[in-house]
Amino acid sequence: MLKIRLRRMGATNKAFYRLIVSDSRKATSSAALEEVGTYDPRQDPPRILIDRPRIDFWVGQGALLSESMGLPTFATGNLLRDAVSRGTPLGLQARAVMEAGKLVSDDIILGVIRDELDRPAAAGGVIFDGVVRTIPQAEGMERLLADRGRKLNAVLFFDVPDAEIIGRIERRRGIEGRPDDDPAAVATRLQSYRDQTAPVLAWYESRGNLIRIPAVGPVDDIATRVRRALALQGT
Repeated sequence: MLKIRLRRMGATNKAFYRLIVSDSRKATSSAALEEVGTYDPRQDPPRILIDRPRIDFWVGQGALLSESMGLPTFATGNLLRDAVSRGTPLGLQARAVMEAGKLVSDDIILGVIRDELDRPAAAGGVIFDGVVRTIPQAEGMERLLADRGRKLNAVLFFDVPDAEIIGRIERRRGIEGRPDDDPAAVATRLQSYRDQTAPVLAWYESRGNLIRIPAVGPVDDIATRVRRALALQGT
């Protein structure tokens, strides 16, 4: 399950804190999924910096769902970015592709989905965030679930206009400076979405799994729409 918490840093008598998003299934010392703020009580007055858009993102897209439904959340993009930052073999494979704004290969994505499904914490269910993005991935996930005697309950599509997406990414780029938020990379990502991911919506809609969620507005409003839609479907 995802948590937003403080991580203590520095010497005993000179402590400061980072506000991080972490996976509660892992050791508290493991790498954070993302840093979303800092708190430094050594300053006078104490200094607090919070990246509100990113906190809203985590609360609205993963952490809030995870808390309300009691399920662990698996965010592909953050796992891959963490692997890139640590220089793992997976990260080395994914880095150039991600920075160019292209989609990571189906084999890599299905590999991490398989590993997540096999975690003991996922035995009672799991929320996938950011997958699947191609029809081969959708077909692969269907096989992985069937092999384990499990099924997909619902697919949530957060419907956001391109202009809003670009605006959010521009704001994030100003805060984080991520290379995959470069305008050229963003344009490539949007085109990859139209070419490869948009057809997945029709694929899931034909199976009765797709739920469209209007995702512009306050985070609490969007979360309410999600809960109502899932309740109507009996999920």
